[in-house]
Amino acid sequence: LSVKGQTAQSNKKNELRKFFAYVSIEISQEQASLAQTLVQQQINAKNNNLQQVAKLLKQKFDTTYGIGWQCIVGNSFGCYITHLPNCFLYFSVEPFSVVLYRTNLTTSIT
Repeated sequence: LSVKGQTAQSNKKNELRKFFAYVSIEISQEQASLAQTLVQQQINAKNNNLQQVAKLLKQKFDTTYGIGWQCIVGNSFGCYITHLPNCFLYFSVEPFSVVLYRTNLTTSIT
């Protein structure tokens, strides 16, 4: 049973990896997994309000990892940003792409 369970779990993880297309990962695996989970929850809830998805990610990362996180969610955009080392994630998942990064902001602005 455990072998079958592990195989099923591995297949599920592989399917999820195919679903998310990572362009650039410069954050911890824990942080990338959190972003992926939050986005997946929004997709499952059929939330297509891109500003709301970006706000959710920013607020969760500010709360969990400290202030200064910025988030861009959209269907078509270009970006060229400055971010703190090891604080950048860019991935695509239908129906949008996500850029999440941290700046050296020291006070909260909402």
